[in-house]
Amino acid sequence: MGIRSAALAAAARSSLTRAWPARTRLSVGALGLALVVLVSAAWGTGIFYLLARLGAGSPVRLAALDGVHAYVGLVGGVFVLAKVARVGLRHPVAGVPAVVPWQRWLSWSMLVLYGTVFLSGVIVLLPVRGRVFGNLVELHLLTSVWALLPTTWHVWHYRSRALPYLRRWTRRAAGRRFWSALALVALPAPLLVADGPAVSQLPQVSGGSRWTPIDALRGSYLDAIATSPDGRTLVAAGDALYLSQDGAVWVRVDLPAAGAAGPAAPADASHAGHEHGQPAPANAVTALAVGPDQVFAATSRGLFLGGFDGSLRHLASPSGAVRALAMDPGDSRTLWAASDAGPAVTVDGGQTWSVQAAELVHPRDVSAIAFLDESVYASDGSGVFRWQPAAHAWHRVSLQSSVSVLSGSPAEHALYASSLDDLQVLDRGGWTDLGQPAPVHRHGGHVLGEVPSVTAVAGRLYAAGTSQGVSASADGGWTWTQLGGGLGQATAGQVVRRRGSLWAATSDGLFRFPLAARSPATPTWWAVVLAVAIGVGLVAASVAAIEPRRRGARP
Repeated sequence: MGIRSAALAAAARSSLTRAWPARTRLSVGALGLALVVLVSAAWGTGIFYLLARLGAGSPVRLAALDGVHAYVGLVGGVFVLAKVARVGLRHPVAGVPAVVPWQRWLSWSMLVLYGTVFLSGVIVLLPVRGRVFGNLVELHLLTSVWALLPTTWHVWHYRSRALPYLRRWTRRAAGRRFWSALALVALPAPLLVADGPAVSQLPQVSGGSRWTPIDALRGSYLDAIATSPDGRTLVAAGDALYLSQDGAVWVRVDLPAAGAAGPAAPADASHAGHEHGQPAPANAVTALAVGPDQVFAATSRGLFLGGFDGSLRHLASPSGAVRALAMDPGDSRTLWAASDAGPAVTVDGGQTWSVQAAELVHPRDVSAIAFLDESVYASDGSGVFRWQPAAHAWHRVSLQSSVSVLSGSPAEHALYASSLDDLQVLDRGGWTDLGQPAPVHRHGGHVLGEVPSVTAVAGRLYAAGTSQGVSASADGGWTWTQLGGGLGQATAGQVVRRRGSLWAATSDGLFRFPLAARSPATPTWWAVVLAVAIGVGLVAASVAAIEPRRRGARP
C-alpha cells in the first residue's frame, strides 16, 4: 500500500511538471539581442553629441535627443543587470556549452567598459562642476568609443547563436513576446522627443549648431562687436568700422589718419581682405564703444566719433594710444579710456579729457576698463581697481594679476576679469575663481587661445578667444563646453547677442550662431524618467527574456 501510494504521488508530480513550468530562466539570446538594439540606439543618439564636441555641429536639435539618450541608457542598464544575473561572473555559464576562457575575459572587460559608460553618464547629469565635469564627459565619450570594438566583435562572434533565435522568434510566441517588449521600450520615446528639456550642457547653452560666415565681411579682420542700446544697430570693428541695421547689408567706414575723414562705402565692394590668423592691420581699431546714435572708435592714430550713417570725425584724445573704452550706460557722453597716459575720463562726449590715476600701481599699464552698474573698474596688471568718485582715487578690489579683459554684465550684476591663465567673477560683493574656460595650449612657442572676452546672455556665459573658438557655460562659468563648429582657424575676439543669434567678430570676418536655448530638466522630470525607465526595463526584460524551463528538459 505504501509503495502504491508513493507511485501515485510520483505520477501526480510528473503530471504537474508537464502541465506547469517548475522554474523559469532568462534567455541569453533574448537578452543579447535586446542589448544589441538598445546599445545601437544609445550609440545612434550619442554620435550627435560626439560630432558637436568635435566642432562639426549637429544636424538635429540635441535637446530632442537628450531625453531619449538618457532613457535608453537607463533601460539598457536594466538589461545589462539582467544579463549579469543570468550569466553570472564565473567561467561556466548555465545553458551555454563550450565556453572558453578568452570569451569570458572579453565579456568581463565589456562589463567594466559599460559599467564605466553608465556610471559616468549618470554622474555628468548631476550638478558636478569644474574640471571634474569635463573629465567625466571625456571619460564617458572615450569608454563609449572603446566599447564599440569589443561589442562589434562580440556580436559577430555570437551571431550563429543569435540569428537562429531571431528567425525562430519571428514565427513563434517567444518572438512575438520579444518584439512586443521592444515596442514597449520604444513607447515613451515620442513623448521624450516632443517635450525634451535640456539635459546635457550643450543644449542648455544652445550648442550643437554651426557658426556660419557673413559673406559681406568674409576675410575682414575683426576684433570687436557691439550693438546699440536699443539693439537695432550692429557695429563690428577691426580693419575698419562696419555698420548694419539688419545683419545682412553692411557699410564699411575706413578710419583715416588723424585729422582726415574717410568716405563710407558698401562693405562687400571695398574692403581689403585679411587671411585668418594674421596680426591686426596697422590702423586697426583698438577699442570700441557704442552709444544710442554714435560710435567711438580708437586706433593707434587717434580717437574717432562716427554716426550710424557712416559719418566720421576726429576727436581729442588722451595722450598716447587708447587700448580700451567704456561708456557710462546711463550717460553716453561720459566715457572712460585706458591710454598710455593712464585711465582718462570725458564727460562731454570726447571734447576734453582728464587723466585719473591716483592710487594705481602702474597707471600707464592699464589695459582693461569697464562699467558695472554705476561703478568703473580698471586693471593695471597688478590687480583690479574700482574708481571712487568721492575720493578721486582708485581702490584695489582684487589681487588678480595680468588682467587684460574686463567684461561687465549688468543683467547678472557681475564683472568678469580675464587673464591668460584665469577667469574670475565679481558677483554679490565677492570674487569667485572660475578657472579657465578652455585649456590654453602652447605649441612650438605659440599660444593657442587668447584672453577670453565674456558675454552673458540670459543666464548663460559665452567666452570668445579660447583655444576652442567660443566656449559656453550654463552654470555661471563653473563648467564650459565648445559652442559648435564652423569657425575653422579664425580667432574669435568678441561675441554679442542680437535678435536670437550670437555674432562673433573674428580674424576672418563675422560669423553668426543661431540660439535656441532649452530650459534644463527639473528634478520632477528626472524622477519620472527614472521610474519609467526602470519600470519599463524590468517589464520588458521579463516579457522578452523569461522562458519556461521544465524539469529534466535540456537548456
